[in-house]
Amino acid sequence: MKIYLDDTRKPPDDTWILVRWPEEMIALLKKHGDEVKRISLDHDLGEKSGVKKERTGYDVLVWIEKEVMINLYNPPIAFLA
Repeated sequence: MKIYLDDTRKPPDDTWILVRWPEEMIALLKKHGDEVKRISLDHDLGEKSGVKKERTGYDVLVWIEKEVMINLYNPPIAFLA
């Protein structure tokens, strides 16, 4: 499984699952764990209605780092866009 995080662009091909927000990516990582082999992370995400804090692909990396340290999570390969 490959997950593509971007608020405006489409994934390179139909082998990627498109998500628009970090929370969506993290939910899929939690649910599918080792099935996720690659992720692509956009840095500059637009604003989500009702959310004032700027969010980026880096938010996903922070979550992954925490999971690696606390739960010995095996992270997927990441690509930053």
